[in-house]
Amino acid sequence: MVIAHARQFVPAFACVALLLAPLATAEAAATRGMWAPEIDARATAGNAPVLLEALRGRMVLLEFFGTDCPHCQRAVPRMNELHARFGSRGLTLLGLSPDTPSKITAFARRHGVRHPLARAPMDTLRVYSITNYPQGVLVGPEGRILWRGQLERLTDRVLQAYLGRVRIAPRAPAAFAAVEADRRAGRYGAVESALDKLRACRRIDRASCRYVLDTLAWVAWHKAGVLTAAGKDEARGRWASAVRAYDAIAVAYPGTELATQATAARARILADETRARNVRGAHALTAARRAGRWEVRARQLGRLQAVARDHAGTKAASEAQALIARLTPNAN
Repeated sequence: MVIAHARQFVPAFACVALLLAPLATAEAAATRGMWAPEIDARATAGNAPVLLEALRGRMVLLEFFGTDCPHCQRAVPRMNELHARFGSRGLTLLGLSPDTPSKITAFARRHGVRHPLARAPMDTLRVYSITNYPQGVLVGPEGRILWRGQLERLTDRVLQAYLGRVRIAPRAPAAFAAVEADRRAGRYGAVESALDKLRACRRIDRASCRYVLDTLAWVAWHKAGVLTAAGKDEARGRWASAVRAYDAIAVAYPGTELATQATAARARILADETRARNVRGAHALTAARRAGRWEVRARQLGRLQAVARDHAGTKAASEAQALIARLTPNAN
């Protein structure tokens, strides 16, 4: 249902009820402790992708808002305050709206927004179970969801507690632009391989040496956390999330012992056929949603119907059917 049709249901504490009910399965819902789904957002100027992976190591506050939302307008001073006070300490604020780039740009100019804003497809709101504006999701340095709720309830005390986990990546000198591009893209094995050759700091200046050593330490921090976090998913029965994490580790650190461990853990999960069927369905649904987020509704429906048909009997198929029903509210 489009937002304009939902406003008659506006609750007292929120600007707009989107009527995008939380997804059917526990594994699909973006809840505290789970990996934050990629947002697939686009910058309002230039249409460049805005990805969470590029912000790894920082605390990221996703602010879901609407340009016509009075409560969102009144939240701007608080968001500007958080940006000013905590930005240098590792907090990145990112406002996300499904509205048009021109509306988002006008909103920022009219209300003096000082943090980045981007356009996100409606499916991103569904993935994050956003049902009203303004809502926030706090994503930790390792990519896990730490907090979610009404932005007015995000206190300084909560932020102060979580900011202790921040591990800001070193600023790269111009000579290391290619290495920085690999880091922002999540190719951490390539970063480690390139910089390990310079660990002795021979024939490089002091600033470059500091960057090399600090970045190697940052990668070591990342490596220490990712396998443990994926293991927690597995221990809690979040099979699709665990396999996605192990796959990401193998891609990020190819040819390493860490990648070998991740591959073995992945194989252990998929050795169980029931788990494997659900994992395949979940991956297919994720791929279908990502491919269809910026497409017209008919093509989105076609992708979801294929998942429901090809992975019948899995959680992903049930979730696809629920999404189909929400995309076709007048079908009956």
